[in-house]
Amino acid sequence: MFLDIINVIRLGESVLTSIVQFIKYGYEEEKTKSGKTGGKLSEMIKKAIFDCELTTSEYNQILAMADEDGVMDSQEQNLLKQLQDLLANGTIKKIPG
Repeated sequence: MFLDIINVIRLGESVLTSIVQFIKYGYEEEKTKSGKTGGKLSEMIKKAIFDCELTTSEYNQILAMADEDGVMDSQEQNLLKQLQDLLANGTIKKIPG
C-alpha cells in the first residue's frame, strides 16, 4: 500500500511538471511568435488541459493544423510532443467525439 501511495505521488509530480513545462513553453513561444499556427495549437492544447479531455475530432484538428502549411517547425513539434506526453501520462484523456 505504501508503494502505491509513493507511485501516485510520483505520477502527480510528473503530471504537474508536464503542465508547468507546457505553460512555460507556451508563454515563451507567445513572446517570440514564431508562427500563427503555433499559437492556435497552443490554445487548443491549453483548452484540453483545462477540460482534462480531448475529443478525437479536436485531436485530428490539432494534427491537421500542425500540418497545415506543410512544414512542421520546432514550436509545432514541441507542442505536439507535450500533448502526447500529457495524453500518455493521463493528464488529458482522449474521448470519442
